Amino acid sequence: MDSSVIAVGIIETFAGNGKSRSTGDGKPATKAGMPLPVGVAIDPQNQSLYYTESGSDRVRRIELATGIISHVAGIGETCYSGDGGPAAEAGLYLPLDVAFDSKGDLYICDSGSNRIRRVDMKTGIIDAI
Repeated sequence: MDSSVIAVGIIETFAGNGKSRSTGDGKPATKAGMPLPVGVAIDPQNQSLYYTESGSDRVRRIELATGIISHVAGIGETCYSGDGGPAAEAGLYLPLDVAFDSKGDLYICDSGSNRIRRVDMKTGIIDAI
């Protein structure tokens, strides 16, 4: 490793307040509670970071330009529901990872329901694939 990089490296909190309750939507991500954040993906089209909260069964977004956090998918209850409807009103069951395809759609590894879910980012509609 390049020791000059290590010597000048500074670790800062990008998101999370250390609390295990999902809080802070609409506020700076550093003020947000983030229960068990696991999977992370960058959406290059919208300049945002998306991540799964396995502890709250939700997917959240952090706008990179502003640092503001918001809710994307999941109702905060461990269940499988909502295909064909808004992702923000769908039930997720232990989401572990997220990824984007070339069209900008979001894929969620909904591990507890043994499914991959897709969110059409133009409409906000979620479906199992």
